[in-house]
Amino acid sequence: MKKIILIITIILFLSGCSGNINYDFNENEIDSTIETQFTLDEYFHQYYDHDNKIEKPTDNELLIDLSEKKSMLSIKAFINDEQSEYKQTKYSKLNDKDYLLEYKFKYNYNNIKDNYIFNKCFEFFNTYEDENYYYYSLSGKFLCEYDNINLNITSKNGVGINNADKLKDNIYTWNIKEENDISFAISKQLIETKNTNSIRTIGLIVIILLFLITFAIIFLNKKGIFKN
Repeated sequence: MKKIILIITIILFLSGCSGNINYDFNENEIDSTIETQFTLDEYFHQYYDHDNKIEKPTDNELLIDLSEKKSMLSIKAFINDEQSEYKQTKYSKLNDKDYLLEYKFKYNYNNIKDNYIFNKCFEFFNTYEDENYYYYSLSGKFLCEYDNINLNITSKNGVGINNADKLKDNIYTWNIKEENDISFAISKQLIETKNTNSIRTIGLIVIILLFLITFAIIFLNKKGIFKN
């Protein structure tokens, strides 16, 4: 079996694939996860046959090649640091056709501004902060190869003003397009949600009821109602 020679490159996504770019803004750090889903055909044409001049190997041969080379496929973390890369954390077969690669990296609130994806994949990127929020804006053309990619933002402190396409289970989602206008704000302090307020209200009611019951028992006991 003739082995395919892979030209190792720094990649973001396989051409034609679908995936997710996830950022979870925690108290002191930002957990980033990139998931890219692809077929063996997409893998072959991206890395070996850009001009359709090479005979396609069997799926078995491609699978062996992918298994051997997957650890070499990498994603840069910063625009000015060639050594920092996302760590590959998952490689799995989703079904008879699709495969998944997952990468992770931890940022902090100081170095996130040098994030490779924000700076290189979006035509315009801007960030600033005030007393209460960190603000992020991603706009213009998406310059990295893509087909169907979502940007997902979560934060335990809460997401402030934003223009997300969808919100579900505290996940703010934008579908990446050829032209984009994405903006969101991350709170520096915990934002009280309706659920938090409801729990506090219920807790206050319970405390008041316990106080009234205790007071009633003491009052009735003094009156001798509970005496034999």
